[in-house]
Amino acid sequence: MFKVETEVFSGPLDLLLSLIQKNKLDICEISISKIADEFLEIVSKAKFEDPEMISDFIYISGKLIEIKSRYMLYIKTEDDEIEELVFSLEEYARYKEIAQFLRDRYAQDYMYFEKIPEEIFIKQELDLSKLTLENIVEIARKRNKEEQIQVKYAKKQKSLSKKIRYIQDFVNTAKRCNFSDIVTQDDKDEKIVSILGVLHLVKENEIRAMQYRNFDNILLEKNENINKIYE
Repeated sequence: MFKVETEVFSGPLDLLLSLIQKNKLDICEISISKIADEFLEIVSKAKFEDPEMISDFIYISGKLIEIKSRYMLYIKTEDDEIEELVFSLEEYARYKEIAQFLRDRYAQDYMYFEKIPEEIFIKQELDLSKLTLENIVEIARKRNKEEQIQVKYAKKQKSLSKKIRYIQDFVNTAKRCNFSDIVTQDDKDEKIVSILGVLHLVKENEIRAMQYRNFDNILLEKNENINKIYE
């Protein structure tokens, strides 16, 4: 990276761009004489440590001196030389803006950590060697009977607020337990409302939930740093 000790610049194009912005000049209407004087003055006071860095500054300085000399001697300057310099500055300004955008995004995201998913291999073999035609007919007959039986029942609505209180009381008493300990019934609704209750308490920092490997038990632990009561 380029460094100029007297100013905070990262290279000759950065220095030129800064001088143009300071003088409020249109990048396509550069005051060659004024910019060249300021550029050369700063470079003359700078201290360089890298030979490659010195060559870059000398190249830009030489370009400016050549263009300025042509203007002073009323010699027509090749349009390509000016256009090349302007194009370099425009490109540099765009890359500088993109670099700042990426730095801002990194600053926002560096606190987020991503868990690399584990590869899960499940090998399941189905043994059909002992299956007979009679077995298939019997299975089909039982399935048909089950479909004909219509069972009507009133599903009891699960209360999330009650479940949250239950989890709070359980964890406060046990200090640490498995997720399965707070599931009081073996049905889908009970598991769903239990998960929602745990997620709510984790969000509120009342408990911590940990799972060290895929398919391991989910451990619940009281957060001793926060003492809140769900109302």
